[in-house]
Amino acid sequence: MEDSMWVRWSWDHNIKHKQIWSMKVPSECSWMWRNILYTRDIARKKIKYSITNGDKTSLWHDPWCQGQLLCENEEARNLFLAPPEAKVSMLITNGEWNQLVTGLPECSLKTDMLIED
Repeated sequence: MEDSMWVRWSWDHNIKHKQIWSMKVPSECSWMWRNILYTRDIARKKIKYSITNGDKTSLWHDPWCQGQLLCENEEARNLFLAPPEAKVSMLITNGEWNQLVTGLPECSLKTDMLIED
């Protein structure tokens, strides 16, 4: 499926250099693509991430923390000084949350991150 012509065209035309979970809905896009983007909020509520080493999960743009995007979370933006391309792996050492997480002040973000489903 990943090598199909449709997937390659969609990637190049719609997503290239953007983040699927946080990108804005383009004003000029197909009805189908617009509806895919509008269903992201529904999908985010259903998806559960299983973080292992975090090297493929975007810190800011994947809904890994209780379905929320940290780029939209003011608390996270104030607490984590990380570049837009940062991965969750920056928060993990030897398979455990590191000091960047465990050292957070008591807050809803820390609670959400430490919840084990």
